Amino acid sequence: MDCKFTGKAGSTSTNGTGAEDTYSVLATFSGEGKGVAGTAAGKPEASAGGALAQFFATGLAARVLAEQGSSIVNTAGGSKNSTASTPKATDAVRSKITAEDAAIDRVMYAVTDKNKVLSKDSLKTLADKAKFGGTGVKERVINSQDEQDLRSFLSDHYESAAKPLFDAL
Repeated sequence: MDCKFTGKAGSTSTNGTGAEDTYSVLATFSGEGKGVAGTAAGKPEASAGGALAQFFATGLAARVLAEQGSSIVNTAGGSKNSTASTPKATDAVRSKITAEDAAIDRVMYAVTDKNKVLSKDSLKTLADKAKFGGTGVKERVINSQDEQDLRSFLSDHYESAAKPLFDAL
């Protein structure tokens, strides 16, 4: 089966009206578990339990989640409504995304010309200075097709790609 979903920002998005991201993921998962230890003569039962309710997001979906909070997460199907997103937590996520966007913007400024055309020479020079942790990251960065391709990759791989490039500036 071949499925493709594209995230698209609305008119109030800080990403710009109609911004698209093929790699956006916004999902929820939850579960509950409990167990009881067997009893021995004269010993009480021991039991334990726990529950988990979490959501995660990448790409444009993460930015939309930061802008609108957990109220946009679909909790249908028996899931419990998330109470994990407080205004303080939402502000922290927004601040982190804003800082990451600023770092990516600085990297993009360093590797593009005044017309925002990707300079392969500048990109390779910067990538050679960067200390990438993952395998294949440097090659993927250097082989970016254009400014938009690089920006998208850096947004989706901040820790492994954008941060090392920013640190190398």
